[in-house]
Amino acid sequence: MSDAHAVNHLIETPGADPVRGRVRWDPVHSLWNGGMAGATLVLAPLTVSPGAVVVFILTTGASLLLGHSVGFHRKLIHGSFDCPIWLERVLVWFGTAVGMSGPHWIIRTHDLRDWAQRQPDCHPYLSHASPLLRDAWWQLHCRLELDHPPGFNLGRVGRDRFYRFLESTWMAQQLPIAAVLFWAGGWSFVVWGVCARVFICVHGHWLVGHLAHTRGPQRWLVGGAGVQAHDVPWAGFVTMGEAWHNNHHAFPGSARIGLYPGQSDLGFAFIRLLEWTGLAWNVRTPERLPPRSELVRAVSVAAPTRFPGWTTVPIALIVSSLFATAMLAWYVGVPELYPLIGFVVLFMGFLIGLPIYHVSKRDGFRGWRNAVLAGAVAGTLLVIGMVFDPDAWSILLTLAAIGALAGMVFHAVIVSAGAPDTGLPARTGAALGIACVSVIAALESVGRY
Repeated sequence: MSDAHAVNHLIETPGADPVRGRVRWDPVHSLWNGGMAGATLVLAPLTVSPGAVVVFILTTGASLLLGHSVGFHRKLIHGSFDCPIWLERVLVWFGTAVGMSGPHWIIRTHDLRDWAQRQPDCHPYLSHASPLLRDAWWQLHCRLELDHPPGFNLGRVGRDRFYRFLESTWMAQQLPIAAVLFWAGGWSFVVWGVCARVFICVHGHWLVGHLAHTRGPQRWLVGGAGVQAHDVPWAGFVTMGEAWHNNHHAFPGSARIGLYPGQSDLGFAFIRLLEWTGLAWNVRTPERLPPRSELVRAVSVAAPTRFPGWTTVPIALIVSSLFATAMLAWYVGVPELYPLIGFVVLFMGFLIGLPIYHVSKRDGFRGWRNAVLAGAVAGTLLVIGMVFDPDAWSILLTLAAIGALAGMVFHAVIVSAGAPDTGLPARTGAALGIACVSVIAALESVGRY
């Protein structure tokens, strides 16, 4: 096992300086990231379909969970658990498939930043200290060339022939994925399952990283470090637990990053599943790590702005009404109202997905009860669509899937803003969602349309 708190692959050579250096354009990553962004913005609206959106959600979730969070970050970089080498390689392939770069580049980039942020001062490229747009340009399109950089020793990972292959072909790893998706659903699946996925993963990684080093709640401070980390509560679920970055700076060798009530951590849940099946062992958590003398408690956890709890119910009612209007527009065929459908889909979580978040918060009986409700809503939409309109089931199922994801994110946002953590808005919206879809289906079944 690697050192629980060290930057494992970096060698601090004499005179290594994290401050002085120049930011230069990186043509390889710039053209790749820019190309994926351009292809998504141009082609995604032209090729959108219910199936393509489902492919996007599934491929994005799988690559972030298996690859970026578990394979790259918690296993390859920090060695927070052990597993068979074949499984490690599978997870690292998923990490490469995220589309950020190869495993060697990821390790060097991560460890350089990790080392620099532990120093009293470092270049703003390494601390994300620049304004938002400049930081985006630097991180997504440029590289930092330090005047006196440290050295690296990638050890076993650097000698591994499979990892060297992935390093030299990391962009080409999208080709087999694209081939399978094209066979399954044509260009629509390729655009959403490759271009849109890579675009969202890469740009989302930058955004969460920027926020995690500039603002947000803190429970821990690392003595002597010029850059302190923050949690990004609204992104905890969609980043598979990686957004609890303050915890990670405090316990970098821990396989568990979401440490406190309300901090979902799907990455650790997956590692626990591997441990239960015998495919992971020596799983490190904070209580199993050696004490860290430079770690101190923050004076207080930053309190978010209060979000009046009573407002969540009328919001749910408003969103439910919009959903009913959008569904009617779609069934009746009023093109002028079609844009409303896209707007409502973004907030479908109020109708379907909100309750699932309670499960990730380990909320006991209430969480499972609300999760069952969420499943019942999604199931009702699917059954109604299949019975009364065979052509409608795919769009309804897609709305359910999008809603489940959006709801968990939105629930995290309003709770982190101070709203009471209850399932009332979700239950209210779910009931209205079922009612309006049932009415539509019933009207169609008797030939009103």
